Amino acid sequence: MREPGTKIIIRLSGGLGNQLFQYATGRYIATKNNAELMVDDTMLNVHRYGVTKRAYELDFYHIRARKLSTEEKIILQLRVRRPFRYLYDVRIIKSSFIYYRESHFEFDPKLHQLTGNLIIEGYWQSERYFNKIAEDIRRDLQPVTPPQVTIQGLLDQVMGTNSVSIHVRRGDFIHNPRAASSHVVCDLLYYQRAVAFIAERVTNPVFFVFTDDPDWVSKYFDINFPMVLVSRPRSIPAYEDLRLMSHCANNIMANSSFSWWGSWLNPNPEKIVVAPVRWFQEEKNMQDLIPHTWNVL
Repeated sequence: MREPGTKIIIRLSGGLGNQLFQYATGRYIATKNNAELMVDDTMLNVHRYGVTKRAYELDFYHIRARKLSTEEKIILQLRVRRPFRYLYDVRIIKSSFIYYRESHFEFDPKLHQLTGNLIIEGYWQSERYFNKIAEDIRRDLQPVTPPQVTIQGLLDQVMGTNSVSIHVRRGDFIHNPRAASSHVVCDLLYYQRAVAFIAERVTNPVFFVFTDDPDWVSKYFDINFPMVLVSRPRSIPAYEDLRLMSHCANNIMANSSFSWWGSWLNPNPEKIVVAPVRWFQEEKNMQDLIPHTWNVL
């Protein structure tokens, strides 16, 4: 039986891909502790220190969580902001909530050991945080609405061919100094090698390109295979891009949580997924990020 009032609050930050990691991790912790899951979207609205302001995007899915009310958000800020956070941590001020923040990139087993009322903040980019309820997560992350009319033709193409999604992320990795200082940009050589890897294993592949820089792709991207440029200057919503990506038979990722989810949500048991070996400017241990069945180039 759920302990009365037991709550897990997951603090959201980043775009859709990051929000999905945060939700999935919170969902497992809430399930494990038989607790109510709540999401805090306060940090999505922050636009300082080079952080890109983001929209709340979990409403497009069958998530099993509720958003904090305005009053709950105000109370939460008193628990997590300095100097109040320090006063709580040293027990000068008491709270029933434990605040736990991600301290490193690798999987953190301590998170699974926490019990009681929790406030969780971080990116949690590993399926190890939620793989015990993977099928529940896949059900939760089916879009609430049927495909938009504008993408139905593309969806038919994707499902009627030996489709391969290619995600090309440039945007903030080039134009946002903070993002550019921490992330590498996958170059043409990576995509050429990934396409060749797929082409050796897939008959008559058709490549569907998803990108935030369609002009660059149109100018420089030549792969000598049938290619459909999905993204246009006025593109479809992110969740519809993700729907299309996940329905492709195979996937070529960028160093992006968005295309990670496009690949992970792909239900094809024989899918081939290609991921870049380098994601960050700083060397990090990637073994917990990329599932062992995916291919790293």
